[in-house]
Amino acid sequence: MKILQITSLAVLLATVSTFPSQSAILVNETFADGTRTNQNPPDSLLWYSANSSSTLSTTVGAMTMTTDDNDNFVLGYLTEAASPFTLQVGQKMVLTVVFSGELSGAVSPTGLRFGLFNSHQSRISSTGASGSNAAYLNYSGYATAFGINSTQLVSNVWERNPGSGSNLINSSSAYIVPPTGTTVNGSLASNTPYTLTLELDYQSPTLLTVTSSLEGGGLSGVVVSTPDTTPVVAFDTIVLWGGINPFQNLTFSSVNLAVIPEPSTNSLLAFLGLALLTGGWLRQRRKANIVF
Repeated sequence: MKILQITSLAVLLATVSTFPSQSAILVNETFADGTRTNQNPPDSLLWYSANSSSTLSTTVGAMTMTTDDNDNFVLGYLTEAASPFTLQVGQKMVLTVVFSGELSGAVSPTGLRFGLFNSHQSRISSTGASGSNAAYLNYSGYATAFGINSTQLVSNVWERNPGSGSNLINSSSAYIVPPTGTTVNGSLASNTPYTLTLELDYQSPTLLTVTSSLEGGGLSGVVVSTPDTTPVVAFDTIVLWGGINPFQNLTFSSVNLAVIPEPSTNSLLAFLGLALLTGGWLRQRRKANIVF
């Protein structure tokens, strides 16, 4: 019986290993509709600018945010307010942003930031709400920040500390900031495409690993990873931020948010495991009822 159970388990594992690593696409924004005001996820989000509407423009295939007058960010909500997406143990949430920018040449310790948050149903409803707003006070989640100068990039991962301030992403005062980040030689170039990846790997109820990477334009090794033992696992908000230093503007050509594996894959694995256990129990019952 034990040999049969082991064989069945091996068959199950072999079967599972042949499944493709399917992902659930929560956001697949490519600005194909040429607007920022159409809330129709996953293909389109309504994007709010922290500053006035004149700082944000869209064309077919791109959204451009002006930062030369002030620090600025854009924010989009990917679910209804009461229904954030909640990660399950074993899942990863991956944010991928393709962007380019026109640099001013100024130095900034954290001039480029991206974040995933849970709004806890406290939402803005119009552009121009500013980077500091009481609505953001209890947002929880993670952000990645990049310091930029002419020769080096410094990357960090931050966890937002809910209740500590009304600055959503434009100040580190509302975050738990690790003492050091990752420093690599190299810098950004104007009008060059880059890809930002922010990955949340939910490994156990007491461990979520946040990994950030940036590549493009000859950059390599711009990767930082930080474990969190009190994980945030529910998300409904994407934020893209650029500082007056070092950018004059940022142009986003795609924003993608995926969960791997998709929830149905986890459900299938649970079903297969239950089927194996039930089959073993039934075989034992039949054997016990045999009369010689």
